[in-house]
Amino acid sequence: TMMAARPDLAATKPEEVHGIALCNWALINLDLEQVELALEKAALAVEVYPCPQTRTALALCYPAAGSPAKALPLYNAILDEHPKHHVAGINASFVQTLIDATPKELLVQRQRFHEGQRQVGSGIKHHKLSLNGKPLRVGYVSGDYRRHSAGSIFGGVLLKHSPAIEAYLYSTQPVDVTADAMSKRYKDCAGDRWRDLSGVSDEEAEVLIRKDRIDILVDLSGHTGGGRLGLFTRRPAPIQVTAWGFAH
Repeated sequence: TMMAARPDLAATKPEEVHGIALCNWALINLDLEQVELALEKAALAVEVYPCPQTRTALALCYPAAGSPAKALPLYNAILDEHPKHHVAGINASFVQTLIDATPKELLVQRQRFHEGQRQVGSGIKHHKLSLNGKPLRVGYVSGDYRRHSAGSIFGGVLLKHSPAIEAYLYSTQPVDVTADAMSKRYKDCAGDRWRDLSGVSDEEAEVLIRKDRIDILVDLSGHTGGGRLGLFTRRPAPIQVTAWGFAH
């Protein structure tokens, strides 16, 4: 009935419809913490219709089932076909930190992510870094300005800068200050230097950061949810570092 009512689905292969349905079923089960059932449906989805969506679903199930190493080949299979696939690229680098990978292996995977996500920036020359008694402008890019374990790592710094530092907080994910006291604390601390990057393209974010004349731009998310490493490849600040938002 659905196929007849939807002309766009009428031309869809049955195995594709079946595979995506199984994929969604698996993700629902994963969300309900029914890991074994999620794993079963995701594996069947890949068997029926191997594609980025089904492979990602199965890859998400493996760490929850205690087998993160099995997720990495699935993400790399996606990257073989779609080198710029952001989810596969960032998840592959993250899941690799959960297995017994050597520094060399970690570097190779991250270089693959960089090649796929690298962007061409505006090419505008950076402002001259000269303090002359003025505060240093430090921009922090994170998706975790909320009650989150990452905040336990970086909060003690971001919330306690001396007047020698002007901290700009760039939030890559939306926050709700009425529901989360930590979000309110971060936003209140930043004041007019709070920036919402959720829904903002990397190109637009580069323009905003350059307008803020940020001296040092700090990545606090790495290869985790809310990470915007693609933005950093545009080099919007003269000095860029990745810091302690993720313990690895």
